[in-house]
Amino acid sequence: MDKRYYAFISYKREDEKQAKWLQDKLEHYRFPTNLNGRTDLQKNVRPIFRDVTDLTPGILAEEINKALNDSQWLIIVCSPRSAKSPWVCKEAQSFIDSGRTDRIIPYVIEGVPFSGDEATECYPEALLNMKGNKELLAANVNEIGREAAAIKILARMFGLRFDTLWQRHTREQKKRRIIWGTIAAFMVVVSMLISGYFYWANNEIKEKQNKLLISQSKYLASEAQKEYDKGNITKALRMALYALPKDLKNMDRPYVPEAEIMLRECDKPQKEGIYSRSILQHVNSVNSAQFSPDGKYIVTAFDDNTARVWDAKTGEPVTEPLKHEDSVNSAQFSPDGKYIVTASYDYTARVWDAKTGEPVTESLRHDGPVYSAQFSPNGKYIVTASWEWSKTARVWEFPPLEELIDKYRNDPEHDWSLTDEEKAEYSLE
Repeated sequence: MDKRYYAFISYKREDEKQAKWLQDKLEHYRFPTNLNGRTDLQKNVRPIFRDVTDLTPGILAEEINKALNDSQWLIIVCSPRSAKSPWVCKEAQSFIDSGRTDRIIPYVIEGVPFSGDEATECYPEALLNMKGNKELLAANVNEIGREAAAIKILARMFGLRFDTLWQRHTREQKKRRIIWGTIAAFMVVVSMLISGYFYWANNEIKEKQNKLLISQSKYLASEAQKEYDKGNITKALRMALYALPKDLKNMDRPYVPEAEIMLRECDKPQKEGIYSRSILQHVNSVNSAQFSPDGKYIVTAFDDNTARVWDAKTGEPVTEPLKHEDSVNSAQFSPDGKYIVTASYDYTARVWDAKTGEPVTESLRHDGPVYSAQFSPNGKYIVTASWEWSKTARVWEFPPLEELIDKYRNDPEHDWSLTDEEKAEYSLE
């Protein structure tokens, strides 16, 4: 190449984006070392000149003239905007005046050549006035697309058949897509393998940590039992709390039933004995009677469709009647004395607040009369017995463990957390 530049790209400033794309495309295109026997083709088509400074009206700047004279080809980015540009026209005219008309390649991105309409004409005046202008070969993006138009420019510059170069280009593009697709698939597989390994490793670590925490919680529960047996109820309760998760929905340590059993055991009020006898006067048959765990109250169930709570010392009722739609067969306190469960011929069992006499749950429904209902020793469940077609007893969960944990974790008057000394005593830190 006896010129410094393969080509000079002339364009209007508003078309700079398209001009820059064309320059990058041409400069990064790689010819094969042997194309149809041609061994004179360069591997790269560079450099290509594209000015990035505005020109003032009048005579072309000296450096632009120099670049024009030192370029083998002139590529004009043609659009209705560049058609009106005096600078694009002067650059085209300069090439024409130097006798290199056959070295001008119009690159049409918008508009119509020789349209005769100022709104759509895309050729500058210098091209329109050129002799034999209608034979000027253009690379029209609107007709063949941007990629093909760029290949057409290369074919013209190096005297190659467009079809040959375009077919080779499409094959290369397809091969490149296959290669990059294969690389992408490989990277996806590698990423999956790496993710799988880290997932497995994290699970292994978590499993080992959980085993240690389970052992620790069971150990704490057994030590809490010892403290409970010594009468250190508060300390036993704190140890049981430490062994349980802070949040059951997002557990920071595994749940162990032994810790819950100890927490519920510590939650039970201490017995204070039975008070002096009194007569609880009824107007119907009494079906059941039971003391509260602390011995202060008695609950009775009878045939007038109600259960009642009485002060065990005075024999006076302390709540309004607990009403059903039919006879009440049994009434039982929860282990903590806060709730009462009743069973009735109206096919339901119900749970009531022992202090207020208000229902605290929806009715526990059967398909027949409910003969009895009772809390489990830890207060977590209610069992009901009924005559119905299925001939079954049913177990209901009560109360939620979350409420019990929150009762102590959110206690505004006490901090039930283990002290640092207690954590050290049981090797928790």
